[in-house]
Amino acid sequence: MKKTYIALILIFISSLFLNANAIEDEIVRLINLERSKSALPPLPVNNRLNSLALYHSDNMAKNNFLSNIDLEGLNSQGRQVKLYPEMVGTVSEAFNKLDVIPFTDKLAAEQIVKNILSSPDYKRFVLSKDFNAIGVGSVKRGVGVLTTVTFANIIAESVNFKDTAKEGEELNIQYRILNRAPFSDFQVVIDVPDKNTQVQGEDGKTYLGTVIYSVKDAGNTVVSTKFKADYGKGEYKVSLLYKGKHFQSNVRTITVK
Repeated sequence: MKKTYIALILIFISSLFLNANAIEDEIVRLINLERSKSALPPLPVNNRLNSLALYHSDNMAKNNFLSNIDLEGLNSQGRQVKLYPEMVGTVSEAFNKLDVIPFTDKLAAEQIVKNILSSPDYKRFVLSKDFNAIGVGSVKRGVGVLTTVTFANIIAESVNFKDTAKEGEELNIQYRILNRAPFSDFQVVIDVPDKNTQVQGEDGKTYLGTVIYSVKDAGNTVVSTKFKADYGKGEYKVSLLYKGKHFQSNVRTITVK
């Protein structure tokens, strides 16, 4: 009994000196080490993904739940749209609750990554060829730690976005390309307020409620397209096409008054 009591005290004291940032850094290193075993490139850390991961870990810790779906009903992609709507891409996440922190940051990270790899779905994220960025957020609670690892395939980000406009105003839609793909792979989709509105496309064709625009090189890896908000008042939905894939979860809204 006395030995157990002493062990618990030592665990509690050691947890006071553990560094969440050090645990996060070690988790990234171990995940990229695991990827290297399968000849996969390392995933660079993205600050937005770090924030998304930390937001979810802190939310789970404060509200005592453990799920990909938070109390607002949002999953990882939903949280990305809420917190960082400018990001274009797909987001997935793995999470782990370690009830008792080992004595060192390194041992804590090793156990967390081991637990993540024990899940077939999470291991598939770790070894996926589809992701190009990672973020980690760890939150200590008592002698335990909650960790979220966010994986993403980030394609682009909207820049200088204007969410309100006047009817008839010419708008310049811009995206910064982040995946080094040629600009010819991208197009911009505009959905006008009235789905029955006939819209004249650049190709001379008439579209119903939606039109697809080509993009031009605006410099500094930014592409742009211009259109006039002259299809009535209301919400114009703007999104990006990449190789024909429509990232509908990353739609931006311009309210035309």
